[in-house]
Amino acid sequence: MDRGVTVGPFLDISDDIIFKRVFGRRANKGLLITLLNRMLPDIRVSDLEYLSPETTGFSRENRNSRMDLRCKLDTGHEVIIEVQVRDQHDFKDRAVYYAALPILEEVEAGAGLYHLTPRYVVAFIHFALEHEDNPHWLDEYRSFYSLREKTTGEKLSEAINIVFVELGRFKKSLQGIDNDLERWYFCLKEMGRLTERPAEFSTQEMRELFKTVQVESLSKTEKKDYARYMTTERDIRNQWNFAMEKATAEGLEKGLAQGREEGREEGNVNAARNLKALGISAEIISKATGLSLEQIEAL
Repeated sequence: MDRGVTVGPFLDISDDIIFKRVFGRRANKGLLITLLNRMLPDIRVSDLEYLSPETTGFSRENRNSRMDLRCKLDTGHEVIIEVQVRDQHDFKDRAVYYAALPILEEVEAGAGLYHLTPRYVVAFIHFALEHEDNPHWLDEYRSFYSLREKTTGEKLSEAINIVFVELGRFKKSLQGIDNDLERWYFCLKEMGRLTERPAEFSTQEMRELFKTVQVESLSKTEKKDYARYMTTERDIRNQWNFAMEKATAEGLEKGLAQGREEGREEGNVNAARNLKALGISAEIISKATGLSLEQIEAL
């Protein structure tokens, strides 16, 4: 690896690029099946097929959207997986948008008219969502949303199901973990910081995961590329945190005078302006703040 660059023995699967490399490879299909069976308790996955992550957009300005992972399960369900490291305004709405894009694609293809494929969006997010004041969320890190009748809970359609896995709220230490699901949460969040596989993580699926994400499994060239990428990504995260701290202070002052929502929007604009000044690409700024490329260009 490059001199002066330090990476741990395990790949950092909290990063969306690394996550896709690990779970998006056909050689690791079994590992993705295990992960989905842990995250989707209502269905049992035995096999899956990887699909193209490219989908048709709703407008000329947004002709294509690229998802992190997209696959078809042997149960008939389609699953879209998103990994989001940085907090983003209206992320719940963004998840709905990702669920709706394949529906447009399916209807335009004319397959079965409006008989829609049952679909899940699974979002691994490294921040916390806002929930109603309910003690349920104190120690629950997954939330499930679907189309149901408000009074009876009757299911309207299986076309849109959304699962948020809020890794940003998962704070348990190794000593506090006592089940397989929490072991997955811990690994998805902390794998890149570990120096060895914890003794408590000795189940077959955990052994397979740790074996798969070993940096030593990479070729010499891949190791160098990974080290360079993680160095750049860490720099971007540090710059992002700095920009957000500055933007939060600026946005908060405005928010006190003009309302919370306007202050939050101003904070996103200020963060984008700061990141742009630091030389971060418009695509990354857009993904982090939710602003369009046109809005960023105009700053």
